Amino acid sequence: MNANLYKIWLILDPRRVLVSIVAFQIVLGLLIHMIVLSTDLNWLDDNIPVSYQALGKK
Repeated sequence: MNANLYKIWLILDPRRVLVSIVAFQIVLGLLIHMIVLSTDLNWLDDNIPVSYQALGKK
């Protein structure tokens, strides 16, 4: 590990970095849920989850 690695936090504001990471994770989670809900894996239509094996046999 580089001994001068702490200097990155002199350039970047740690609070802004953490808020950016949290915002990115929330957006990514919502995006993944919307993608899954728009496919045959939608668990809200019939309350029965579809397994990946069943999708492969179609």
